Amino acid sequence: MTTLLKYHVAAKTVVSAEIVKFETATLKSVEGTPIAIKSAGGTVTLNGSSKVIQADIFCRNGVIHVIDTLILPTLFTDEADKAFIIAFCESSYDKDVADDAKAANWDKAKERNKDFQATLKRLGDITPKLGTKDSWNSQVTVNTW
Repeated sequence: MTTLLKYHVAAKTVVSAEIVKFETATLKSVEGTPIAIKSAGGTVTLNGSSKVIQADIFCRNGVIHVIDTLILPTLFTDEADKAFIIAFCESSYDKDVADDAKAANWDKAKERNKDFQATLKRLGDITPKLGTKDSWNSQVTVNTW
């Protein structure tokens, strides 16, 4: 997950006035993989599909540009894998399991946790460059039922 997050951070501060000067460009991410940038008709697109929906939110340590979808490093080439990783990042497994447990719905919580374990295994299988299954497991606290 650290690699995915670092891919969403540019290695330098870039404001929208700089981006729109170029039709196409690449920007190095903190993760190290370049992000493809295209500017056309007032719209900035990253990696061919993710659009900047709000630009230039200035912060103490940089600037934020809000995008409409997750971007993935180029090591993810299979569309099914990309969709799976995006769905995982947008999921709320931990909240769903906690809600079921709080409601004493133990069978449902156990089933959700089993699904989550299977998801972690698949993530470990399809993202070897992001770490082994053990490294994924060490980054995520998983309840055992």
